[in-house]
Amino acid sequence: TRFYVLDGKEIRPGYYDIGHIVFSPDGSKVAYPAFQTGDNTKGTGPTRFVVVGDRKGEPFTSVSIPVFSADGKYIGYGARKDREIWWIVEEVN
Repeated sequence: TRFYVLDGKEIRPGYYDIGHIVFSPDGSKVAYPAFQTGDNTKGTGPTRFVVVGDRKGEPFTSVSIPVFSADGKYIGYGARKDREIWWIVEEVN
């Protein structure tokens, strides 16, 4: 099974799985954790990242459900890269 995000114009790359979808406070933006399988012949395993609108974030080993700030200008989520724990806060354009 593949999941596709459509914007009425084009089909985005398929994701193996997507997580809990969240909307910005004003409803103009959407964000969700996504999962893509890697290419084990090249040594790249599964990748997880947060998608905001049509922008795919940095790859991690795991990511949490993203949360928008009250004003919708930022998004925050937890992430893990191997043994490192990250807390990510990004400006949303």
